[in-house]
Amino acid sequence: MLRLLLIASLALLSMALASCQMSSRAVGHAGGESALTVGANVASSRVISVGEIHGTAEIPQAVGLLAGSLLRTGKSVVVGMEISSNEQSKIDAYLQSNGTATDREKLLSGPFWNSTFHDGRSSKAMAQLIEQIRVMVRAGHPVRVLAFDIGSIDALAGISHDAVMARNVARAIESYPNATFVLLSGNLHATKQETLPFDAEQRSMAFLLNKTHPVATFKADFVGGSAWVCQGRTPSGGADCRARPWEGYASVDGPAFIRFDDDWRGAGRLQFDGTFFVGKTVTASPPAVSP
Repeated sequence: MLRLLLIASLALLSMALASCQMSSRAVGHAGGESALTVGANVASSRVISVGEIHGTAEIPQAVGLLAGSLLRTGKSVVVGMEISSNEQSKIDAYLQSNGTATDREKLLSGPFWNSTFHDGRSSKAMAQLIEQIRVMVRAGHPVRVLAFDIGSIDALAGISHDAVMARNVARAIESYPNATFVLLSGNLHATKQETLPFDAEQRSMAFLLNKTHPVATFKADFVGGSAWVCQGRTPSGGADCRARPWEGYASVDGPAFIRFDDDWRGAGRLQFDGTFFVGKTVTASPPAVSP
């Protein structure tokens, strides 16, 4: 009898260990096992704002790595993306789905992904980041996506674009008081610098959010490569959005890392608290839905 109980106990223990290993692999596969070094005190930040040049494959992927790293420390995570809040219900449904071709088609059926203005926010890499998070969710990990960009209703609010985004994030922070937030947005939205280039009166999302919720800001950086960027107009008058050569500021090589440093405090640069190095070379990520 004791022998049977011992065998049963060992079987249950084996099943539990296997479940933990599968759960760990799900985070590792979706978030990257050891491909990102998280610097001291970064994980203790409640709100992490990552500033990017839109339209690369590597920056959204690195954000997935960061989410996975935070989950492995036992945190719950909200990944905020510069996607119209109108898409939130479709994203929520996709995160709970099996990720089939039909599920993906539903995710990408909204106007955000099908706009004629593809500036990198609606790229294949951004859709893949949502897929990374879906895998984590389906494995039982406490992670979700927040689409915090301006929606159709917000256009009538009479406040600035960045103020709407800051408000949307602040509401989510209050709704999920125990979560760590990782916010991915364009550089001008993600900096806490008070006065921005091109518009001295404008205040960034991170600057406004930092007034009520302390924000740690990081500049996504690389050496060079390409990005899907909109610059100028086509002969027909539309936005000229395509893959273009793009240079970063980094002079290092090696695995990705995020850390606090003083690299972005010099004159003539947007101000950030640290660097999110995503690798030496970046590659342009085209639209998730072909124009």
